[in-house]
Amino acid sequence: MLYNIKEGSYTIARVNEDAYGYDRDCAWVLDGSTGLNGKRLVADENGSDAQWYTLAFSEYLKTALPGSEAPLQEIFSEGVRRVWAEFENKAGGKVARGDVPCCVGTAVRIRNGFLEYINVVDCCLLIRFQDGSVTEFLDSTLVAMDNNTLHMAVEISQKEGIPISQCRQKILPQLQRVRLTMNTPEGYISLADNADTVLQAKTGKIPVTEIRDVCMVSDGFSEYYNMFGLSANLETFMDTVVAAQPQELFDRLLVAQQADSDFAKHPRFKLSDDATLFYFSL
Repeated sequence: MLYNIKEGSYTIARVNEDAYGYDRDCAWVLDGSTGLNGKRLVADENGSDAQWYTLAFSEYLKTALPGSEAPLQEIFSEGVRRVWAEFENKAGGKVARGDVPCCVGTAVRIRNGFLEYINVVDCCLLIRFQDGSVTEFLDSTLVAMDNNTLHMAVEISQKEGIPISQCRQKILPQLQRVRLTMNTPEGYISLADNADTVLQAKTGKIPVTEIRDVCMVSDGFSEYYNMFGLSANLETFMDTVVAAQPQELFDRLLVAQQADSDFAKHPRFKLSDDATLFYFSL
């Protein structure tokens, strides 16, 4: 059972492309990103392709994950197979790689005395152990690629004397090159387009008796501690999550983001990313 649940998903954008869900013995957080060519293939004018995809994948997990004994990689791979087929059907056929939405995430479930987890790229899983220490689990492949792109933006900013916040169009070709590495040996795994690559996602299991509590965040919420330093370390972040409501934490993060509106102190791709948090104790 999951106890003392705290949950929230926030955005200042027109559309929130994160999604999350849970049941009595499992939980997940998903983070979507629409294709970079500016097209809308399946969503109506009030949504985006990534929002459609993450919500559809979350709906799949609501029925596929609770109570299942299948390996997590197989459950998620089957999800890609089903949701991607529906996406292509709604899009009218095969989708060009540059238009493919990206979907990453993390999920946990309790089985046979263990907490099992899966990491698909940069949604973060924080586990606090009984001794009070906290470990962050994620696949940092895309983080490293994004950091290289941000370094390019910093160089352009310095060379041309413009704020990093105005460099988006100038680094768009590099962002598109990174997106094209999705589900390739040179790139990163996504819960879209290719069901086979998900079988290589990072997984693990930890005895429930060793765990005190768990927090799952999309990369937009992880900026609270790993970019803006609003918590000194992972341990104090977990304490803060216990003491405050998710909305309060997002509001604090947003204040810090707005104080760095030109991205000079903390280089990033947008002022404020979609931010989702799901916490529970055992």
